[in-house]
Amino acid sequence: MGLFSFLKKASKEELKADVNVTGAQSEPYQGQQFNNYTYQNDKQKLIGYFANWTCYHGYEPAKVPVELLTHINYAFANIVDGEIALGDKWIDIEKSLGNDDDTPIKGNYNQFLNPNGPLKKRNPNLQVLISVGGWTWSKDFSDVAAEEVTREKFAVSCATFCNKYGFDGIDIDWEFPIKGGMDHNIHRPEDGDNYILLLKKIRQHLDKLAEINNRPYLLTIASSSAVYNYSCLDLKAISEPLDWINLMNYDFSGTWCKVTTHQANLFLEKPLEDGTVPTHNSVSKCVEDFLAAGVPANKLVVGVPFYGRGFDNVEANANDHTATGIYAKFNGALKGRSEEAGNFQYSEIREDYLNPQSGYIRYWSENCCAPYLFNPEKRGLIVYDDTWSMHYKAKYAKEKSLGGVMIWELSGDANGELINALVSTLS
Repeated sequence: MGLFSFLKKASKEELKADVNVTGAQSEPYQGQQFNNYTYQNDKQKLIGYFANWTCYHGYEPAKVPVELLTHINYAFANIVDGEIALGDKWIDIEKSLGNDDDTPIKGNYNQFLNPNGPLKKRNPNLQVLISVGGWTWSKDFSDVAAEEVTREKFAVSCATFCNKYGFDGIDIDWEFPIKGGMDHNIHRPEDGDNYILLLKKIRQHLDKLAEINNRPYLLTIASSSAVYNYSCLDLKAISEPLDWINLMNYDFSGTWCKVTTHQANLFLEKPLEDGTVPTHNSVSKCVEDFLAAGVPANKLVVGVPFYGRGFDNVEANANDHTATGIYAKFNGALKGRSEEAGNFQYSEIREDYLNPQSGYIRYWSENCCAPYLFNPEKRGLIVYDDTWSMHYKAKYAKEKSLGGVMIWELSGDANGELINALVSTLS
């Protein structure tokens, strides 16, 4: 749309024009405000995860900016007895959300999937996928994928689920094959090979359903963007039965780390003055690795977080590279509004920390293309994404001819600042 012609490339070298001497942009990035506008882009999708539990905190389907999205991944469905199952029956299909007395299926499913419902009227082209698993419910994927009979059972249940409720496809969120994830997860050395067979089997049954209903069905996955997890997988073979891969380009850092560092940086940091390399994952490294493995660019969707992570008791030293709190030792998770210490939605960051009264100073990492906040008095640090980093990530996806951008998760951006930055750049 010509809004950013002065930014020719999303490269580290060309970001310097946008920052002042303190390393932070002098003004917030202002994307367009979209009223009565529907985002349409055949090349770059904009996918948002809707987490069903956010309804219990007041974020119901009616608040989703469906006009600005091409797809919604509804999170999550569970796995029960080897088949896909409702994640929360009451909120998914039973709770009345108004004007649904005559519908057999109520709840969020009716809101998102009813072709005559209010959301589809706002965006008739919106497609909604059911996401299966997630961090909490990935325990049984290894068992489901292990044998032909279990793969068949699960795949049939996925096609049946789409047909019954009206979903446009399946999003498999296995966290993670072979290693990683929750401690109780089942793992097998052959998970990687079995994963490919499972995806092929799901594709087979979705294609059969497509023939019956005379319409296509989508199959996607959410993939780890950590080298530790994806380096042991045949990425090209995994991608072949898929429409695209949602890269979870976040959670690069947290309280499990030894020092504070960015959680969703676009680029890797340069080695520090003592020779250490503080970042090992980045959006660009993940994308480059997947491309090098043979995954087509248009099947890669960059993931962005609508939340940040906080560190407490940060040991900043004014005389070395830790002066602004980043790459410094810390002790514990910074507590905010969330029940989960260390987790901050962007809306909370915007309201509580991006103001002079908070005592937090905003910094911008030119090398990593990432913002962070540090309070030297309270010794708290928050790594997060803002409108600028969203703009640069969307610009990166666009210039690399990637499949678009995915959001985890929609409730974190209550005022629509982040999604407006993404749509402004992708349009």
